[in-house]
Amino acid sequence: MPSSIDSTSWFETWFDTAYYHVLYANRDHKEAGAFIDRSIEILNLKSKAKVMDLACGKGRHALHLASKGFKVTGLDLSENSIAGLRSLNDDSLHFQRWDMRDTYDVTGFDAVFNLFTSFGYFDSMQENLKVLKAMKAVLNEDGHILIDYLNVKKALAFIGEEDHIERQGLEFHTSKEWVDGCIVKHIKVTDQDKEFFFKESVQALTLEDFSSLTNEAGLKIQDCYGDYHLAPYDASRSPRLILHIRKAGNA
Repeated sequence: MPSSIDSTSWFETWFDTAYYHVLYANRDHKEAGAFIDRSIEILNLKSKAKVMDLACGKGRHALHLASKGFKVTGLDLSENSIAGLRSLNDDSLHFQRWDMRDTYDVTGFDAVFNLFTSFGYFDSMQENLKVLKAMKAVLNEDGHILIDYLNVKKALAFIGEEDHIERQGLEFHTSKEWVDGCIVKHIKVTDQDKEFFFKESVQALTLEDFSSLTNEAGLKIQDCYGDYHLAPYDASRSPRLILHIRKAGNA
């Protein structure tokens, strides 16, 4: 592995490393499962519904959805993540490597989930629009989209802060900065006296940005929540921006 990463597509490198999964190994699976359960309720998903987990990572949300009796498709660009999940493929659970900007070749989904800030990775609003149109294209007429994004106003409060984490024999040093309308997280990994450098970059998309994008895609925001308990969204206080989106005629 090189000592530094120089790539415009940061997500094609960082998400495909073992370091990414070590850094975020402390994710709360119980909280994630409870959030999914609440989401199923507000989306009113029926037994054996056909759902997609778009940017599924290692599959924690997809697997929980499958445990609820849904037919689940998990898509992610990271080959390493998908490689570890393919052995689970069966009639009700399917994992595949896929770029979220491309329209998937199966339709009729009752819901598309896009979770844990898995949107806004790209260089332009047009690419964000492509993602939304690709989501819309796979939905059935009454389908739902649920996007779990960061709340920009709260996230900006952490700009400039640095963090040091030791986990599984690795040292992570992280810092955040504001660059050209994006929140960029710089990550230095020290592994056996060698240093590796990565980054995460997400566009600082507000509720107004999402409203504009969804309208252009022929979609409409039906509800907006501010945390994993699905409390009402408050731009000044909420930790998350969680959007329930439907086709424009159904919202």
